[in-house]
Amino acid sequence: MSAPHCDVEGELGIETPHGPIRCIGTGAAFEITFLNVRQLVRVGSSFRSGTIGALSYWLLSAAQRKRISVKLRIGKRIVGDVRSKNGKDRPRVKLRFLNLAAAVVGGNSVQN
Repeated sequence: MSAPHCDVEGELGIETPHGPIRCIGTGAAFEITFLNVRQLVRVGSSFRSGTIGALSYWLLSAAQRKRISVKLRIGKRIVGDVRSKNGKDRPRVKLRFLNLAAAVVGGNSVQN
């Protein structure tokens, strides 16, 4: 049985100790925009542990079940996708290393 399609629309700002993160939803996708690579790494390590980690995995799993794609962005570059492997509950981040390297070298960061 296939999951029903779901549309998302809107914007959410999240304040973290490492700076703000923007989540923008349009249609069947949403993008999480980080200020720079350092923020992506620091926030990512925080999400892997504790209650915040459990909540983020639950939200990302729910998005996968509703066929909402999740992309990670730094500036204008998409540097990763959140994917679920063969129906497993725990989503994984697949980084786009060339775009990630270009964001580091090119200084492609979001300016406040």
